[in-house]
Amino acid sequence: MEEKEITIAYGNEIQLTTSGKKNKQVFLKFSPAFRNKQLKELKGAPLSVFLCYALHSDENGYTWIDTKYIQKETGFNRIDLARKVLIEKKYLYTARLFNKDGLLRDYIYRIFQPVEYKEFMIRGEILTPARKKTCTAESAYQAQNEGIIEEEPIIIKEEPNNNMQLQATAGKVINSLIGKFKLVNPSYEKLFTNTTQRSALERLVNKYGAEKIERLIETLPQTNQIKYFPVICTPLELENKLGALLARLSQEKNEQNKNKILKI
Repeated sequence: MEEKEITIAYGNEIQLTTSGKKNKQVFLKFSPAFRNKQLKELKGAPLSVFLCYALHSDENGYTWIDTKYIQKETGFNRIDLARKVLIEKKYLYTARLFNKDGLLRDYIYRIFQPVEYKEFMIRGEILTPARKKTCTAESAYQAQNEGIIEEEPIIIKEEPNNNMQLQATAGKVINSLIGKFKLVNPSYEKLFTNTTQRSALERLVNKYGAEKIERLIETLPQTNQIKYFPVICTPLELENKLGALLARLSQEKNEQNKNKILKI
């Protein structure tokens, strides 16, 4: 496998102020090998997003900045597509993090290396990746399609459809996803207390994972404006029209690839 490397170093930079305050800064050093190969391989949005992750990483390559922050710093809106390229090419690895009660609370990313199974202190809370020896059908799907790392063979087991499953996706994660409908629904506040809308979002998260649903919601401001794409403004509409949305996104991608070939 081809070697990829950057050097991440930490240092104290002394500010020339009356207080003489020192700040911990991240410094990245790229080798000529990165310039000769990876600079051309990534380019555009993937390169910019990769550099953003790297600049926010710690000395072990870990980072947990969210999509909105990356959008703000890079100027790119389709972070999901750039992140997919990075995961496929193994520049970036990702894992879901859970609290001690088994609730999904965050995502963590790592440059070049798989995410280790250990405790992470993130935003004042101790979180751990999913257990590696067994997993649900949902996490197996994500491991194959979204770059989530399972260091041991995946053993799929049936997961009962009960109230505990719904509870695991409720609360902070669901509210965060509902808040993202603000860009396409001026009355999005009503969705928070609508049990029908919350249940639809919970079913989507249980089946596909919160991160994938988040990426789909983030595409809605663009897709709602495109001819022949389904117009989606609520979680229930997303659930009912998901098949049509994915089909149109696939057609759009194939059309772009076709046009690229014709230009060559």
